[in-house]
Amino acid sequence: MEKTSWEARCPVCKDIIDNPMCEGCLESEVEEWLSSKGFKYVDILRKSMPYLEREDSSLNCIKCGNPVNICTFCFMREVKEIIEEKMPELLPEFNKFFGFSLWRDYTKIKIPA
Repeated sequence: MEKTSWEARCPVCKDIIDNPMCEGCLESEVEEWLSSKGFKYVDILRKSMPYLEREDSSLNCIKCGNPVNICTFCFMREVKEIIEEKMPELLPEFNKFFGFSLWRDYTKIKIPA
């Protein structure tokens, strides 16, 4: 039986996936933003991104239909950490552009290992 977004949970944070977008679509959006800063940034991101693959994903992306393996928040959190570490000069703009500046307590959120 196919799970709905209200039943599917992120394997990282265990929260319900309520905005099912796949890693590919999310990464494309970040790459589009980064490409305006220079291709070197896109290359850094591509080389740094971990990829999660789960065969049991029954939730599909609302944009392209591919399987969703992680929630949008956890994926973007990973991107934020990469930018923070490898492209810190872009972090303030990333936070503003992708809405992380609205999350004042964002740095206090800890994902269980």
